[in-house]
This record gives sequence, C-alpha cells and structure tokens, in this order.
Amino acid sequence: MKKKTFAVDIDGTITENGGGRIHLGALESLRRLTNMGHDVIYVTGRSSVEAYLLSVFGGTKKIAVGENGGCIALDADEHIYLNSFTNEFLQNGPFSLSIQKSYNKNNLSIKEFIKKRWFEKKEMFE
Repeated sequence: MKKKTFAVDIDGTITENGGGRIHLGALESLRRLTNMGHDVIYVTGRSSVEAYLLSVFGGTKKIAVGENGGCIALDADEHIYLNSFTNEFLQNGPFSLSIQKSYNKNNLSIKEFIKKRWFEKKEMFE
C-alpha cells in the first residue's frame, strides 16, 4: 500500500450540523487511516492550536495547518508562519502534487519535510 497524506477540513466536514462538535464516526475513520500508515492533517480556518489539539486527542498525525493556511503547528510550542513562502507554495498549498511527489521521493516524515521545505523557501527571502 502506498502511503498517502489526507488534508481534512474541520468545520462543516467532520463537525456535526455546524454546531462545532466533532462527529465521532468521522474521527474514528480518520484514526483508522492513521493506523493504516497514512498521514491525516487538519487544515482549517480555525487556529492551528485548535487543529493541533484535535490531532493530539483524536489520535491522528500531530501536525495541523490553521489560520487559513497561515500557520503550521508541528508541536504545542513549535509553529511555522507561512508569510515568507514563495508564490508556488502559497498558490498550490503545502500539499500540492509536485510537493507531495517530492515528499514521497525523499522518504522523510511529513514533519521533517515541512520543516525542510520551509527553511529552503525562507532562505530565498533573506
């Protein structure tokens, strides 16, 4: 089986009836994907901290993209702010096809890949 990365929205996707409560059946399915070896990452307009906490308590990959793509939470106290990425990264998102192929080819963990990619792009602006 080929490992895949799933970017999942929170509000209106895994919440019940817009009330903000997480649908436990949806969370169970995402946890099952994680247990099968896939990465499940929450991508939301909410705070990256909220999404990160959901990943911790939900049993999925402990990485979250929040603030409509403006911040990646890699740990409770480790955040990457995306205001210095190139146009390609901003237009196509962190999980675009070309970036996903590079991630798979380099055999890095998704956390290592995001950090590596961010530092590569950051150097272009310094």
